[in-house]
Amino acid sequence: MMGAGRNEHDGGAGRMTRAIIYFHYDARGRVDDYVLRALRSLRPEAQRLLLVSSSPVPEGAGSELHQVCDDVLQRENTDYDVGAYRDALRHIGWDRLPEYEEVILTNHTFYAPVRPWSGVFDRADSWDDVDFWGITEHAAMRPHPFLACRELPRHLNSHWIAVRRPVLLHPDFRRYWESMPEIDSYRASIQWHESRFTEHFGALGFRHRAVFPVDGYRRDNPAVEEALALLDDGCPLLKRRALFHDPVHQEAVGSIGRDVLDAACSQGYPRDVILSDLARTAVPRDLVANAGLTEVLPETSTLERAREELGEVRGCMVVHATTAAGAAAIAERLNRLAIGWPVVTTVPATLPPGEQEEIERLLGVREGMRIRRVVDDCADGAAALLRDCADLLEPGRYDLLLHLACPSPEEGASAPFSGRRALDCLVASARILAAACRLFDEHPALGLVLPPIPQVGAAIEGHGWDGLRPEAQRMASAAGISTVFDASTPLAPYEGVFLGRPQALAPLAGLFSASTSRAAAPPDGVRALGRLICYSALSQGLWCQQVTTARWASIDYSLLENRSQAIAALLPGPVEERLPFLAARLGDGASFGAAVRTSLVSSHPRLADALKPVYRLLAGAGARIRRRRRGR
Repeated sequence: MMGAGRNEHDGGAGRMTRAIIYFHYDARGRVDDYVLRALRSLRPEAQRLLLVSSSPVPEGAGSELHQVCDDVLQRENTDYDVGAYRDALRHIGWDRLPEYEEVILTNHTFYAPVRPWSGVFDRADSWDDVDFWGITEHAAMRPHPFLACRELPRHLNSHWIAVRRPVLLHPDFRRYWESMPEIDSYRASIQWHESRFTEHFGALGFRHRAVFPVDGYRRDNPAVEEALALLDDGCPLLKRRALFHDPVHQEAVGSIGRDVLDAACSQGYPRDVILSDLARTAVPRDLVANAGLTEVLPETSTLERAREELGEVRGCMVVHATTAAGAAAIAERLNRLAIGWPVVTTVPATLPPGEQEEIERLLGVREGMRIRRVVDDCADGAAALLRDCADLLEPGRYDLLLHLACPSPEEGASAPFSGRRALDCLVASARILAAACRLFDEHPALGLVLPPIPQVGAAIEGHGWDGLRPEAQRMASAAGISTVFDASTPLAPYEGVFLGRPQALAPLAGLFSASTSRAAAPPDGVRALGRLICYSALSQGLWCQQVTTARWASIDYSLLENRSQAIAALLPGPVEERLPFLAARLGDGASFGAAVRTSLVSSHPRLADALKPVYRLLAGAGARIRRRRRGR
């Protein structure tokens, strides 16, 4: 435990005496900017602000926390948020709690303040008939969505529960926490606290309210499913899960994350603070889908102005040329750009002499051009960049690095087509490239921009790892990359085309040192590097943006719509039920029982809902049997 850092404060004028307990956890031991913003904003509202952290607090962040908080309590990561709140209450002292008119239990699961806190506190302070309150609440659900119970009761969301003196004085308040069973899972936390607290203390005769009651919204869980409506109504907090929850579910309930993000930013909350946090913690493709991180680059500036803008950027181009035909395609685009960035060309040393000479003729006659022969035969050129051009990534040398690769020489009519599309998304013209560079000026936490997954004739969707995931995981661990991996298709520049800050690649740059025998590099390691480029950026809190042109957005959308229609016609039910339907038959957990359940959901939804508690009861029994067997 780190001791008190400051004296107790007077709360806001006319406010009741209040203590705030803020629970923090980060698997990587970070204290992100959004946490500090929330704490600073809550500081004036409380006489005592206590942060309880279930993860190690870095030394630098610790000193900053002490400037904001009265106490910083560090504990072991056990019993989820429930255990953290219990330890914080013990730390204050059960007999000292009633010294405050109100104790607020809150946590790191939201961004705030998006709207002023005053609207919430003014309303809550006016309630004389309330013993505990929350900001948002969850509707009752039948059956329980997680447990073998008939109903999930209506309850205050546990990310903010304010408890007043009548409850604090009641002996059952301490008993509630001290008698809490072990919390060993997210579901257990919901069962024993999230869904229980409101009903438990309500049954004892205590009265409660929500500042934004669920009755005013269409969905069961407005904090996640109707975040935009809450912000419009003046809610000061934005639940983080609204931007990293299952995109299929969010789409099904009509929650558009891009609208939510734009609304928060229109109120002055920094976009980079949100996206930098989610870059480290969210599943990358879930974030891209939820936050709408695919941008159609505008061509609004004149050609002259675009070239002026590009001339103001300390940029460098690296071109990986594996065929003369591909080099010709890139040379044509470089001529079209006509900008003064230095260009380094990497070519496989294994190419026939005639092919090398032709590439050098096409690409090596320009001022500032350099040719580097490398071992890398991989079409995307990632290993050549990181191993043989590491000097270009040195801090402070360049602001931005543009990497281009030749259209793939692989067989199939679509392969070179996809490569040309990728090039067009960034270097179709100087105006397109200038628009991409402008994004980095606007967003200091933006790490990379890259084309979307190729669509025409490509087999990447759902299979992007291509057997490389184990090697990618090994390399990520060696590079200190801790970003959550996408399940089936990594966010990556599949055609070797991207624009980014050199810093974004820093974790990968040391994997192939100059002292390492180039011949010793494992083939899968060379291929896996390209899959890790975005993860390298994301692990540093540098978010990634997909970019395309208006022409390609039109082509891709038409193809995707047609593909989606063709698949949907073969599947039952709404979109949210189609993935479980397929997973039950074709996924890793496919079984006869799962297939029967999904068929019931599609054909007899009421019967399926009625049987859910039975399914969960049987699943729980099966899990207990398996645990006992493992324990023998």
